[in-house]
Amino acid sequence: MQSVAPTVGPTAPQTSAQPSPTTTPAGPAVVVRQGPTNRRVVALTFDAGSDAGYAGEVLDTLTAERVPASFGVTGVWAQANPSLVRRMAAAGQILDHTYDHRSFTGVSTATAPLSAAERRSELIRGDAAIRAAGVAATAPWFRPPYGDEDPSVRVDVAAAGYHYEVLWSLDSLGWKGLGADQIVSRCLDPTAARPGAIYLFHVGSQSADHAALRRVIAGLRARGFSFATVAGLLAG
Repeated sequence: MQSVAPTVGPTAPQTSAQPSPTTTPAGPAVVVRQGPTNRRVVALTFDAGSDAGYAGEVLDTLTAERVPASFGVTGVWAQANPSLVRRMAAAGQILDHTYDHRSFTGVSTATAPLSAAERRSELIRGDAAIRAAGVAATAPWFRPPYGDEDPSVRVDVAAAGYHYEVLWSLDSLGWKGLGADQIVSRCLDPTAARPGAIYLFHVGSQSADHAALRRVIAGLRARGFSFATVAGLLAG
């Protein structure tokens, strides 16, 4: 996997053009699993692709705690929840999570890989729906559905203007049924709570991430961590 290691730094919420690392990489997209480790900064990311769920509660907590975050949003979700998308943009950064969350490789869904043209369509349609909600374009930031990616995906998304595939260093597993106490314990474990960590949460009603969020933030702060969007984590 490719990686990036620019200087880490916090960022303010973005409501217009999203900040990018100083240099856009040439060639295939860069896979980002965590940020640089020289400062105690982490990124909280939230995927939105099913129902609206607890998105409002998550945003209320982030606003009250003054924590910027990044949000992987599908086009279908954006069309159904434009006001929440605008709140997400005001709270930090939007990542293109495709139009309708189809696996690009088919690994997680036991389906055929999407063609280059299908992948491009998913990105373009997803971005168009997000922009129609009244926020900035998502490029160069892409979050692969299910985390499914491979060398061909990196080439295809870069050709569409998406130069960063944002994955994660820790999945809270709230979507898999873990309760709030378990999520907090998992997120604050020393192996997870480390400089440059990128956390994956979900806003949907099947996840208890919203109920754990305030305690996760408090626990990370108590250990000396501050927060940035993924763009801010990489930009320094």
